[in-house]
Amino acid sequence: MLAELVGWYTGRDENRRRYPRIKKDYDAEYSIGGDHWLPLHGVDLSGGGMCVVSEHLIANVTFDVRMNLNGRNVRLSVHPVWNTTTNYKGKLLPTYGLQFIRISAEDWEAMIQWITGDDPTKAEDHAAVHMNDFEVDHMIPADFRKRLLRELTSRSRFNPKAPLPVAFDYAGVAHHNGHAMHRLILHSKVKAASGEMRFSTRFLISESGEEVVVLT
Repeated sequence: MLAELVGWYTGRDENRRRYPRIKKDYDAEYSIGGDHWLPLHGVDLSGGGMCVVSEHLIANVTFDVRMNLNGRNVRLSVHPVWNTTTNYKGKLLPTYGLQFIRISAEDWEAMIQWITGDDPTKAEDHAAVHMNDFEVDHMIPADFRKRLLRELTSRSRFNPKAPLPVAFDYAGVAHHNGHAMHRLILHSKVKAASGEMRFSTRFLISESGEEVVVLT
């Protein structure tokens, strides 16, 4: 449900140094539509994108990629951002730079561990990034946003009868009870006799959205 958040987060300019690109060969497959899979030859990989060589021309559309990294099957959706032709093992083949569009928290974690060998879910490694209104509307389903606002309401941190704007920050992936979960921070405020009371509420959210943990 929240799979677009990780690709957006790691592709941000401020996070590219945190999740560096590594030149390393790997095998992958791609599919447009999900029925027929064709091979890809990966030549580098980062937290937000990848460079691959293909034996076939790939249309400029969003498509699915799957690969096995350290025994884990990782699946994601990508979109081409550039293409060229390179000499790969004696053949001139199409080469593509792909930006991540959707990837689950668990798959992203496995990928970063493969790239760096480090645990990508350490809290100190994450900086919260503000989401604008379009990004919130596009990447967080409306029904789920309402659920989060109900959580704030139950803690007197949001007043649905006199609503004030709520800001959303995303801070990558963290572990909870052995699972990789999304870290979301909601900044809210309510009117009080002395003025406005402001709150920052931290959530851990499972990939499906079924599990929501309120940290503060």
